[in-house]
Amino acid sequence: MVKRKMAKGLYNRGRLLWASLPGRRYYPFQLRAARSEVLHGVGKWEELVLMTEQDLEMARECGLPYHRGRCLLKLGILDAQRGRFEQARARAEEALSLLNNGNDRDMVLYCRSTLVKIDMKLGNFEQAEGAGQELLALARREGNARNESEMLNNLGLLSLETGRWEEALGYLERKIELSLKLGDERGRASALGNIGNFYTARGDHQKAAACDREAIEISRRIGDVYSEYYAVYNLARSCERMGKTDEALAHYRRDLEMARQLGDGPGEQDILEDLVRVSAAQTGEGG
Repeated sequence: MVKRKMAKGLYNRGRLLWASLPGRRYYPFQLRAARSEVLHGVGKWEELVLMTEQDLEMARECGLPYHRGRCLLKLGILDAQRGRFEQARARAEEALSLLNNGNDRDMVLYCRSTLVKIDMKLGNFEQAEGAGQELLALARREGNARNESEMLNNLGLLSLETGRWEEALGYLERKIELSLKLGDERGRASALGNIGNFYTARGDHQKAAACDREAIEISRRIGDVYSEYYAVYNLARSCERMGKTDEALAHYRRDLEMARQLGDGPGEQDILEDLVRVSAAQTGEGG
């Protein structure tokens, strides 16, 4: 009897994750959204795109704006991570307009945070700064440590992009503190990678490499391929600048494999150029 009650309870909770469609049908948008996070983390991006596009079409057919918004945001994030920033921004903007009409405030804030990152990559620094500071102030007013942590990382990146080195370090060190408090290993790995960029900009490649190695170790432990991809590239760059050409080449080759797995065409092209440059330098050393 107890087992039967437990099973029924799990079934009822599970049904909450299925969206009601016309014609007394159901579709597991929320369950598939959870699966999409796993596919994203382990780097199965082609499978993820296919699944998300299927979900987007279903949401359009059935007139479900919230689920359309979530799907568009996921596709926009993937575009941004593959270097397609204009397309990413268009999708994220459309997603925000759809999500603003729903009740999921956290998703709206996540979408706005994504737009801050994209604007940064497009060079819209003033716009990104204004939105980032507004979201940081909101998170602090509400005592939302997770949102504060996210915006500290964004503003740290923005400060790095605009050459405000000490300001960047302040944001990122605070991000590390909050990540540890929240048990957010993915956030900690991201912040470590960005602090590595700070040390690279200051010419301290040994400290940069130490941050990169720690970020790689965390990323591998939690199974986050994209964060590992980012950190391995930074480590390759640090090794190259320290004159460790053999190690740099090994890391660039590993990163090239991940770029191809993730379908990051611009990233793949950059790494191929890095490999040519480092190989030529190594040949020159040998000569």
